[in-house]
Amino acid sequence: MRDAFQQRDRLVITLENSDPERLHAAAESLSAWLRERRGLCVGVKSSQTALEDPDFLAGIAAYTWLNAPPEEVKALAASLQPDALPQKLAAALEDLATSTDGQAMALGSYDPLGVGMRTLTLFQSSRRGQGITGGDGFRSPDGTFQLIFAEAPVELKDYRAAGAWLDRMRSAVRVWRDGRPEFAGMNFAFTGEPVFRSEISAGMESDMKQSIGLISVIVGGLFWLLHRTVKPLLLLMLALLITNLLTIGLAGLFFGSLNVMSIGFAAILTGMVEDFGVVGLHEAQTLKNSSWGEVARRVVPGVFWSALTAAAVFGSLALSSLPGISQLGLITALGILTGALVMVCAFLPLALRLKMPPRRAGHGMGTAEGPRSRFSSLPGWTALVLTLACFGILAVRGFPGLTSETAVLRPVNSEAYQAMERLQEKMQPGGTEGGWVPLIASGTVEEVRAALTQASALLEKAAASSGEEISATTTATISSAGGGIGPWFMPTPLFPCQACQDTNREVLGRIAGNSESIAQAMDTAGFEKDAFLFAGKVFEAWKQWAAGPAELRWPDTALLEGPAGGMLARTADGGAVAMGFVTLPSGETSAGSGLVRSLAAIPHLEPAGWEYLTAGMKALASKEVVRICVPAGIGLAVLLWLAFRSVREIMLALLTLAFSGLVLVAWMAAVRMDWNMVNIAAVPLSLGLGLDFTIHMIYSLRRLPAEGGDGGRGVGRALLYCGLSTGLGFGSLALSGNKGLISMGLCCTVGVLATLFTAALLLPWAWRRWPAARKI
Repeated sequence: MRDAFQQRDRLVITLENSDPERLHAAAESLSAWLRERRGLCVGVKSSQTALEDPDFLAGIAAYTWLNAPPEEVKALAASLQPDALPQKLAAALEDLATSTDGQAMALGSYDPLGVGMRTLTLFQSSRRGQGITGGDGFRSPDGTFQLIFAEAPVELKDYRAAGAWLDRMRSAVRVWRDGRPEFAGMNFAFTGEPVFRSEISAGMESDMKQSIGLISVIVGGLFWLLHRTVKPLLLLMLALLITNLLTIGLAGLFFGSLNVMSIGFAAILTGMVEDFGVVGLHEAQTLKNSSWGEVARRVVPGVFWSALTAAAVFGSLALSSLPGISQLGLITALGILTGALVMVCAFLPLALRLKMPPRRAGHGMGTAEGPRSRFSSLPGWTALVLTLACFGILAVRGFPGLTSETAVLRPVNSEAYQAMERLQEKMQPGGTEGGWVPLIASGTVEEVRAALTQASALLEKAAASSGEEISATTTATISSAGGGIGPWFMPTPLFPCQACQDTNREVLGRIAGNSESIAQAMDTAGFEKDAFLFAGKVFEAWKQWAAGPAELRWPDTALLEGPAGGMLARTADGGAVAMGFVTLPSGETSAGSGLVRSLAAIPHLEPAGWEYLTAGMKALASKEVVRICVPAGIGLAVLLWLAFRSVREIMLALLTLAFSGLVLVAWMAAVRMDWNMVNIAAVPLSLGLGLDFTIHMIYSLRRLPAEGGDGGRGVGRALLYCGLSTGLGFGSLALSGNKGLISMGLCCTVGVLATLFTAALLLPWAWRRWPAARKI
């Protein structure tokens, strides 16, 4: 839908006022003023100007007959035969003489042959609904809301160009408003693709600058406190940069391009790969004057299994049916393995050449005796209190739910979103009382035509079941009179039908060949000569088509003006896309509508809209959990067994992950935060770092039984640095201007810190409390 109908460089200006006449005058004045500003914008529209052009209307009338069911064209030809035409004209004269409807009289004198009626039904409003263009396409049914379209004079290649042009347009509108006090009180807003691009991209740029600055301060400060030197930090940053560049290069080699979601691999890699380097550096400081080989023998086993298990967890995301998640998982897995090699084989040898103060083995988060012995039971009591508190919170508040609301993708303050929501509320058929569901047909021309025909028949049946009168000749808008469906439209009469056109071309050509005798018959019947002008233009088009090549003909593109951006589009591969809509009754949602499910069952037709999409995503999510988690769980169990070869150590690792997850879920319940499509990313991140921290800690505890069971003398301080820097780094996202990033930042911070606390403090305590013979 977006690819076919979105106008990338079209700005939508909305005007709103309670006085329809003043609003219409303001829109016309502003449109004219913008047209005079050369170089500012082009294609300024505030009404369906094409509908005021007789030549355009005649062309559409000619096309709709060319595309009509052949039996209707044969009926028209029969009514224009010499023996039937006088009777038809006499009936038209009688209608003109007896009608009290001014519009009907004007139409009858303009088109007494009725060749334009098929086109008229496409644009007329029904008794309680809107027509094909939604009123005139630019004004709400109550006249209090108006749209103005304006195109950029040049292609807006990026968000900076869009933002600069948008600033110029805002400035121009302010100048116009300040110079016209008669239009005071008008409410203006800007929306459309250029505004969205500018807001979202500029907001992301600002968030990234703010986040990078804060992360740099956090990482630098913590590294200084841990190592009292900055040279290794600069080397670590270089290694992280090389890892990301290598990963991007490999991703480009394997995938060709990155999608928006997969770009998030960089944040995950920073937390994971940084840990490999810092743990190695800490071991190098502990082993004074050791060679790279000696340090590597202590570091490589933990780094190897940590990288392999984390890569397996993220690699399992490749089983997802969502391309963004699948690519994110594969690239992250590839980056973790690449980062492990860079840190062990490049960073660590260079870091060993730096002169760093040695760290004695007993310098850590406690000592073997003394203070540790007095507080040896504190981690156990802490774990017990936290566990009871978490279960208590979950018992009272319940588990966090899963929300499918798209509001989490929005900036905190967004003019574009607010204006678009107001536009949909005022302009969509049914307003906010019924669910407006776009219907998109795509495929080959024949497939789309078949889908539109089936959908039109289904919607006609649904409307008829509620007592609404159905037009016999067109799928015009139908408004329910008794609680059934609301206004609906399918562009079936406009979508080209090869068989219809092949059959009708010859018949319509014969009608056009008799145009002179038809015009003479109208003159004899008493009609003015102007009465034949419209029909004459229609006949001329039929004559040209009959004499030309028998090719599939499409409607005039001017018909596709309007707030929806179009109804028909051709694709580069020779296919087509068509868009219609249906309005559901008040209180009925697209996800729960039987009619929508029936429409979705039609081949090559798909309902659209965020409500329908998010409902489908919920159903898909349950399948995705099974598809991804079951293989990931099996693979993780196998890798943990290969890494530890001990049931005790595997259970300790799994309990570490489970306790960290419990803390995260309880915190979310306490602050009443639900899972959404953005913060769900905290799960694989916390799981990956949890495995990383746990494996490093267990290998450290294996090596250092004589130094006490707290693990702090070996790797605890390194994990403390990695956990705090990663957790607080993600916490900087809480200052973002995007709702989804704020929720993800908070969840990632809590998840990472919970993982750090569990692996660095509770795991060593549990290791002592569950003694077993273990081999180095």
